[in-house]
Amino acid sequence: MIIHLSTISSGINAEYGGTACRCDYEGAWTCSGTIVTCKHDDAEDCIAPSTNIGSCIEGGGECGAYNEVCKCGVDNEHGCHINAPAPPHTACNCYYYGFPYYNCSGEVVSCGVYHSDTCRNPDTTIDSCLQGGGNCAGYEAHVDIY
Repeated sequence: MIIHLSTISSGINAEYGGTACRCDYEGAWTCSGTIVTCKHDDAEDCIAPSTNIGSCIEGGGECGAYNEVCKCGVDNEHGCHINAPAPPHTACNCYYYGFPYYNCSGEVVSCGVYHSDTCRNPDTTIDSCLQGGGNCAGYEAHVDIY
């Protein structure tokens, strides 16, 4: 299944602020697009829509054809961490595959908090992992108790 926002429309520009394109796979390598209200009206890709993966995610459709990915790895039998961050203005949702694989994978998703540094510029820290809302148990947590 290949769906990419730029194959559906010639682009969404600023006059459509507050909206996104919902991409839907029709079969036989064909897709369609519908202009919809964004999932999160304060998201950067809703305020200034474009043909990137963030705008596709805001439309709530199928965004599997984009090359932008994030990658997660496993640090122990139950925890994931980010190896390669998500694109700007998105987050990485790490998910764990248990027995017999004991591995993690990642999916680019909407940010949990759009106006944070880890949404604007995701990295491989636990803060960026928490933005994606997935399994972040592969990070060491240090808690100071006073």
